[in-house]
Amino acid sequence: MPTPKSKTEVRRLLGMMNFLSKFIPNVSKVTPLREIIHENVDFNWGKEQELSFVNIKELLVKAPILKVFSASDEIIIQCDSSKDGLGSCLIQKGQPVSFFHAV
Repeated sequence: MPTPKSKTEVRRLLGMMNFLSKFIPNVSKVTPLREIIHENVDFNWGKEQELSFVNIKELLVKAPILKVFSASDEIIIQCDSSKDGLGSCLIQKGQPVSFFHAV
């Protein structure tokens, strides 16, 4: 995956990560990338953005294999929140079914 070279490419990456966020935990590590896509901010790819990008690639490689949801299996919801956001995981038979996050 090549390093983004413009705001448009960063937005494209963030869109993909937003779609995949229900399948991948800890997606909040993309926050430094969100900071450089605003209209009033110049595109400046720094150390924080590079670290965030590396973390994203690691998350994609290490993404857990999800269990297919079964209406007949017990459902467990694990959740956590802070002043910065929240996250949750839907679990069945000890395996993740999906993830949710909000910043």
